[in-house]
Amino acid sequence: MNRELPPFLSRWKAMRKRNPLILKGARQVGKTTSLQHFGSLEFKTVHCFNFERQKQIHSIFDRDVSPAAIVNALGLHSGRPINLKTDLIIFDEIQECPAALTSLKYFSEEEPQAFIVCAGSLLGVKLTEDSFPVGKVEIRQLFPLSFSEFLVAINKPDLAQWVLQNDKPLVQAIEEQILTLFTHYCVTGGLPAIVQTYIDEQDKPLFDRMIIVREKQRNLIETYENDMAKHSGKLHSMHIKRVWEEVPRQLSRMNQKFQFKNVIPGKRAFKDLMGPLDWLLNAGLLIQSSIINQAQVPLKSYTQPNQFRLFCFDIGILGALSDFPIQSILDLSNENLIFKGHFLENFVAQILHQLGFPVYTWIRNTSEIEFLVQSERGKVIPIEVKSRINSKAKSLKVFLDEYPQVQDFAIFTLDPMTRGKHFSIARIEGIAHDW
Repeated sequence: MNRELPPFLSRWKAMRKRNPLILKGARQVGKTTSLQHFGSLEFKTVHCFNFERQKQIHSIFDRDVSPAAIVNALGLHSGRPINLKTDLIIFDEIQECPAALTSLKYFSEEEPQAFIVCAGSLLGVKLTEDSFPVGKVEIRQLFPLSFSEFLVAINKPDLAQWVLQNDKPLVQAIEEQILTLFTHYCVTGGLPAIVQTYIDEQDKPLFDRMIIVREKQRNLIETYENDMAKHSGKLHSMHIKRVWEEVPRQLSRMNQKFQFKNVIPGKRAFKDLMGPLDWLLNAGLLIQSSIINQAQVPLKSYTQPNQFRLFCFDIGILGALSDFPIQSILDLSNENLIFKGHFLENFVAQILHQLGFPVYTWIRNTSEIEFLVQSERGKVIPIEVKSRINSKAKSLKVFLDEYPQVQDFAIFTLDPMTRGKHFSIARIEGIAHDW
């Protein structure tokens, strides 16, 4: 399954002078596959070097960090000459070779016309200012497939267009079809390998198909937890794993903010969890929504480091991590408070994060707005998430009374055929693009 290429790749290629590009993101979001697909579409010749599998090439970067020497040695090793002006070079699993990271500085300075792209697992954890000079590389992040990308992947591009064009009215049959597939997305999430499993097993009954999907997700969760042990030490990895497993539990309790007490035995304060939290956020496995009690721009000015909510980077992984019953997710009429609450909120947090919005939650006394976003135009937009359109939005009324200058707001629900300021949950991508 080839996902649509992120537009920043073509823009990067079109530059007259370019820094090496580093693509980061959680494991299995499709970084390497996207770069290889980019190469097959945009270049006649692609050279891929994997620093995890090809340990012997590490020594090339230890001898001479000049681009000419490196490229010559890599070409001799692979048996294929490399043309820096026309060929794409992929450095995969680059975190395994610190000297290769260092060499990117020299490619930027001496060969700015070169096409160098890099990917690797846990780059957000591994990369520090010591790894590369600031300003000498371009860093981009790849996320799981959004809902519209999921629809394209399963060969429903027309429905994806309906999701993205928020100004187009929907007939009930189309809206109900979109919402049914939305529940499928809530089970699968957007990791390409998981979505491919969903596609490959389409001849099976839906529930059986989703059982296979869930098993693959559990295997992937085990891989994430193995990464914690491999890259952070035994004691620290145990603490990271406890925080990781605590996120769905606290979401299901509908806590106003993440509670630190009893997450790690004997630890009670934010400072005790800072290390594990930073690791998970930098690994791209969690999304943080900062809690504020003011709604003035810039919103970031009103944040406190120990006041936040946490969401999973992928809604499908959230379901598997919490062991939430598949059928309860697939059944739109299900009245389970957990599904109505944290699943829908996690989906909205995930989409806002993918669209580049810092995510905030507004809390004042007993009133809570699930999400606030600040647009580039300086607007503050409150977002409520409700399971049904007839759910009372008391907190939104309190918010709008306090901030009468706020004109735009959105209430996302599971109800089809919503009107006015109410929108189907599946259409947030198109609406958020206008913000």
